[in-house]
Amino acid sequence: AVCQGDSIALFVVETNGSDTLNLVIQDQGGGVVFSDPAYVSGDSIKILPPPGVTTTYSIQSVTDAVLPSCTVTDNTPGGGPSVVVNLNPAITTQPLDVVICHNTDTAFVVETVTGVTYEWQTDSASGGATWHVLANGSGISGVTNDTLRVLARDALNGFSFRVRVIDNGTTCDSISDPGLLTVNPLPVI
Repeated sequence: AVCQGDSIALFVVETNGSDTLNLVIQDQGGGVVFSDPAYVSGDSIKILPPPGVTTTYSIQSVTDAVLPSCTVTDNTPGGGPSVVVNLNPAITTQPLDVVICHNTDTAFVVETVTGVTYEWQTDSASGGATWHVLANGSGISGVTNDTLRVLARDALNGFSFRVRVIDNGTTCDSISDPGLLTVNPLPVI
């Protein structure tokens, strides 16, 4: 199985005939996603599954191009060698930007489907160039929950926070949009 957004690389190797094949690959609904009457045995076929669909791709028929009477066909839905494409978990509410005063608690929140694991990350004010997995401590808590709590300090000004949501059943993941933390200094009296 692969996750949504991953490309699938399939290949068929002919062992008893010519190296040129007529190859047809279909999705579980019977739609042809790949057809090549001059497929060369062993070449890689790349398929990018459509977003938002859990489906199975199956090799439905292989015909030797030189000996067309030599055909292997499996017309049963899901028949033949297949690859299952799983959906990534949906993030229905993204973290928002936060503007807050120094030494004040704030939170970044996401809403997702059930059956997931959360992994909060920060870019350490790198502008999204690099992301680091957070650990609880030093004013940070909830790094494995849907709500990340942050004690806003001047040193965190300009940090962005995002979450990687991992489906517990398939290990497919989604990454949220980042939420930017702006920490205003306390007024001087």
